[in-house]
Amino acid sequence: MFKYSVHFIVMTAISSAQIVSSIDIRGHQNTREYIIEREIQHPLRVALDSSIAQTDRDRIENLGIFSTVTWQAVPLEDGTVKLRYHVIESTRFFPIFSPSYEEETGWSFVFGGFINNFRGRNESLTIGGMIGGVDAYGFDFNNPWVFGDHVSVSFEVGKNFSNHVFLPLERQTSSFEMNVGRYFGYQKRVSIGFEFEKKDFVGDSTRIEFDYIAPQASMAYDTRDIYNDPSQGVYIFHSAQYFNFFNIKNNALFWNHSYSAFFSPIKGKRKTTIGSNITINSTH
Repeated sequence: MFKYSVHFIVMTAISSAQIVSSIDIRGHQNTREYIIEREIQHPLRVALDSSIAQTDRDRIENLGIFSTVTWQAVPLEDGTVKLRYHVIESTRFFPIFSPSYEEETGWSFVFGGFINNFRGRNESLTIGGMIGGVDAYGFDFNNPWVFGDHVSVSFEVGKNFSNHVFLPLERQTSSFEMNVGRYFGYQKRVSIGFEFEKKDFVGDSTRIEFDYIAPQASMAYDTRDIYNDPSQGVYIFHSAQYFNFFNIKNNALFWNHSYSAFFSPIKGKRKTTIGSNITINSTH
């Protein structure tokens, strides 16, 4: 009798479980659906696991392109449920207008704009310039997951013009930087790339040129939840950059090591966060 009772209880529990038969996404207008889908790890045709659904919700929110992310189980006529994620997109464009002052060049005016979730693919694009003591223009592009398993690509292009501090020369600097990175899990990231810079000092009958290319690499380990609770965790960052000059016989290797820790001794509305950092730089 006891055996049949246990069997009945188990069968009742299985039949009453909410089996997820489908998943859908609502609320996105500009964001490509696959950007959200690849963050969802809850499997189909299994019982609803609220902890996995909540983790998926947090992962979608951590993309940084939505102001609100919620999930719910929608009952269907066949007794299963549809797992639904609802998002509200954040503002995509942020204008940039600001004065800037440097002792060497004086006042300049910075203008431009930052586009978040560019093309609906969680890309970011910044375009801007300066006029005044320094004339400059450039743009910065970043895609945190362009292909494969969290492979990212970013590059920067820029040019600026300013007068030399004490010589009758104009300084013209052109730069290009590109990096490719990859996440290993959600806490470890490795990046490699290079920077190229061409600097010319131009006068009426003078032209002095300095060029360099600098391969670079970095590693980061971050246990913080940046969007939900960045007040607790560890952040470790290491980087190296080798400067290879074309016009002078002088190369250099720059190292950076940074160690940070954060914790909150006081919780609640008046939450207090304490952080510490040690940074070591060296040049060879």
